Amino acid sequence: MRLLFGFFLTAGLLAAPALADTDAAARLNREGVQLFVNANYVLALQSFEKARRLVPAEAEYHNNAGMCLLRMGRFADALEYFEVAIKRRDAALYHYNRGLAHEALREDTAAIQDFEAAVQRAPENFSAMARLGVLLLRNDQPVRAEIILRQAADVRESYEMENHLGVAYIQLKRYEAALPALDRSIELNQRFY
Repeated sequence: MRLLFGFFLTAGLLAAPALADTDAAARLNREGVQLFVNANYVLALQSFEKARRLVPAEAEYHNNAGMCLLRMGRFADALEYFEVAIKRRDAALYHYNRGLAHEALREDTAAIQDFEAAVQRAPENFSAMARLGVLLLRNDQPVRAEIILRQAADVRESYEMENHLGVAYIQLKRYEAALPALDRSIELNQRFY
């Protein structure tokens, strides 16, 4: 009986620091988010790094640190953090963020793959569809770009998407479709100003 009680007591004592670490990491993450929102990326990164060290299994902390590095222009470093986040939890947001880092590094093929993965995991993700469509246009893939840009335009009215859609139609030599898309882009742009 004493042996059993000792086991449970020891197990409880060992679990307590993990709970304390989890709470401390969550607090550090909240602090980091606030610093990030205020564009204090260096201090935010420090908070996320501390949280990440306390609870390395939490994907969000890796992702948040990667976002700081992305905003600081350290794109290759950011990639490493996004890759760890994806290994911990395969989420659309983490693919999207890694895609942004690849795009910033002009690694278009990898960025396209990540934006496609983000759209696959979150089909209504306007930002991922928009970035994907633009990259497909830039990489001379107007057929695929038109499909994605049309989906993005269906999700949210956006003069940029209508403009990009018009460009896709021009690349496809579908001028009869390009003109209405470009007219719609101008109309939406005037509404926003």
